[in-house]
This record gives sequence, C-alpha cells and structure tokens, in this order.
Amino acid sequence: MGLKVNGDGGCIIKSIHFENNHQLSLSPSMLVFLHSHKRVNPTLQDYIKDLQLSNFKHVNIMSLLTRLSGVRDKLGCHNRDVLNMKAKNARKEYAGDVQKLFKFFDDMTAENENFYYDVHVDEDNRLNNIFWANASCRAAYADFGDCITFDTTYKPNKYHLPLAVFVGVSNHLLSSIFGVALMGDESVDSFKWVFSTFLKCMRGKQPICMLTV
Repeated sequence: MGLKVNGDGGCIIKSIHFENNHQLSLSPSMLVFLHSHKRVNPTLQDYIKDLQLSNFKHVNIMSLLTRLSGVRDKLGCHNRDVLNMKAKNARKEYAGDVQKLFKFFDDMTAENENFYYDVHVDEDNRLNNIFWANASCRAAYADFGDCITFDTTYKPNKYHLPLAVFVGVSNHLLSSIFGVALMGDESVDSFKWVFSTFLKCMRGKQPICMLTV
C-alpha cells in the first residue's frame, strides 16, 4: 500500500497491491519467534534455573539445551526467551538476597559499631548501589590509604553487577581492601555516589594518589 500525506496531515491511498508479496509459511527456525509456537515446559525452565544458579555461562546453557532437544528449532524458545527467563530468575533471587544482605549488615553493625554500610536507591526507590567496609578496612585505610587503586572490572556474580573494590598496600607489601561496593550500573551518578560514600566512610580523608584500571 502506498500512502501520501496531505497538507492537513491526512493520508491518501495512492496505490495498493492485493497480490501476496511475502512468504506465507515460515521456516522451522523462524516459527520459534511466533508467540503461538513457543512451548517451554516447566521442567526445561527449572533446568535453565539450575544451570544459571550453578554459574553456567549463557553460551554453555544454550549448547546443552540444543543437545537435549536434538536441534534448536525444537526447543520451543529462542535465545532471547532464555535470557528473559534468566533475568526473571535473577530478580526473584535478588529480592530474597537483598534482605539476607541487610540482615548480615545489621548483624555486623551490632557486633562492631565501626562496621559501615550505605545504600543508594534510584528515582523509583529501587536499590541501585551498596557500599560496605568493616572495622579492619577502615583502620587499614587510616594507616595505608595514601595511595589506592579502584577497579570495577569484576563481574563474576550471578547478577553480573560490577564489583567496585578500593585496594591499597600495607607496610608488609600485601594487598589490603579498604572498601567494597556493588554497583547497579556504571553511570556517572553511581560513581559519584560510590566515591563520596567512600570518603564519608573514611571520615573525609582523601587519598594522595588513586589508580584506576
């Protein structure tokens, strides 16, 4: 169908072709993208969840599922569906894990008042960033915090969140962790919050030198 827009914003049909100009039946590899052809049984969903919680890489999960079904066309879902399942599983696990983490922080604070933690929420009041440092970390920074390194390249956790670590070197030339943060993203606002929270935790003492990776 060909349309032309009028000056008043309306449309006029200029041409129309009633002959079919596309393939009516999709190939088996394309049918899986149709919602009506998606058939994911609960057993397969549980298997995907077990593999995810066992820290299997996504490419390995897809490879195992393909081998189980013989060919990927018979899976009943495609790559994006599996990614969505994993994201849903992570959100469910995340909700319970947050409560466990806060309980751990409260227990640590009750045990030692020098344990420090803080949380950052977004505009929707959802948890975004978490920072914590125990008494030993804070004491080590007071002694050896002149030069520190900051790195966010670690993402081994099941939520694939950047783990930000403040690290220095002790007088025995051993690595010493000063503070740790889980970041919801690597935006400018998140980095600003992490750095300002780190300084607040360390009573405003700024390092002389900071190296980033």
